[in-house]
Parts: sequence; structure tokens; C-alpha cells
Amino acid sequence: MFKGIFLALTDEELPAGDSYEVILRVVVATETDEDDTREEVALRVVSELQALMNECEGIHVCDADLNTLREFSLEDFLGHQALGL
Repeated sequence: MFKGIFLALTDEELPAGDSYEVILRVVVATETDEDDTREEVALRVVSELQALMNECEGIHVCDADLNTLREFSLEDFLGHQALGL
């Protein structure tokens, strides 16, 4: 069901005490949006991951979303860093 977790943030070093603004994308199989139960699970994962990341000092997830493979473009992919699953 899950195909990738992607983050976008600036690659410049921030001063101590400043937080990195992070964009989080969780990408799932296209058919996930056709199954309400799977979509609910995936949305819960996005929410919990955002909450956990926001607990980390120096990180603020300012935008978190669930996307299917159909919705997540090559341009999106190139603009994000992939996390290994």
C-alpha cells in the first residue's frame, strides 16, 4: 500500500534555535483511494508521522498530505528527498 515517504526542506544551514520548515508527502498505491479502510489507515499514518516529526527540536512540518502514485508527479519526486521504507 505505501510506496514512499518524501520530505522537502531547504538545504541551507539554519541558525541555532530556528526550525526547518518541512513538507511531508506519503505516497500510496493508486487503488488505495478506492478503499475507504486503507485510505483511513494511510491518513492516520500521515497525521501520526507529522505529529512525531513536530516533536523533534528544529523541525516544523508545515504541510503534510497523502498522495496516490497518480497524484505524485516526477516533478514532485525530484523536489523531495525520499526516506527509505
